[in-house]
Amino acid sequence: MANIIEINHEIGNTSEYGTIYDPDTGEFNVTEAAALGGTNCGLAITINDTDNVYGQVTLGSPNASGIWRARFYLDPNSITWANNTDTEILVLQGGATEWGEVLIIKFGKDGSGNYIIHSMTQPDVGGYDDSGNHIITDAPHWIEIEVSAGAGTGTHKLWIDSLIAPMYSKAALDNNSKAVNMQYCYFGAFGGVPAGADGIIFLDELIVNDTGDEIGPLDSLIGTKQYMPTFYRG
Repeated sequence: MANIIEINHEIGNTSEYGTIYDPDTGEFNVTEAAALGGTNCGLAITINDTDNVYGQVTLGSPNASGIWRARFYLDPNSITWANNTDTEILVLQGGATEWGEVLIIKFGKDGSGNYIIHSMTQPDVGGYDDSGNHIITDAPHWIEIEVSAGAGTGTHKLWIDSLIAPMYSKAALDNNSKAVNMQYCYFGAFGGVPAGADGIIFLDELIVNDTGDEIGPLDSLIGTKQYMPTFYRG
């Protein structure tokens, strides 16, 4: 496995990020309380208005492998959130603007008030290939997503808490122009924070590779530390 991004927060501060967007100051913090997966520290994102709060990692040069796979941990931490709204919490893209959004994970709530995750990628024809909503509980989860580029052979897959079978799988995507490379990673509350959101979400243990190799949960989850959250298909 060739990991191109590894953020584990175990150093106890935010220095793993090249750039931090924290307009109100003090809303992007590495804390022990936010640690997930049996680790010591994690990322606590405070959300109390519509400001984006996130960290950015920029690769030294664009990665043109044609396949990218990411895994991270999320705990909604009982955050107050309006129904039928969401925000981007992980984005990998080729350009510094919205062009070439290779991989997107959104977090929010559905119309019934359930916390949800959904993943997206850009096909060449425009718009997004969207996994649809997948309900998660108010507990720690790990999320894994893979996108590969191709002219009618691209793929988009999403897993939540298990690699036995993807929660969503799309093949035959025509996305070789939009997913030509990846250089920018945004992690936090990156896009479209909705009005009424109030609280702190926990994020941790982000890995991105360029081989498509399975990542899965941390080894430290084996035994008594293992989280066994319940999730449902949305």
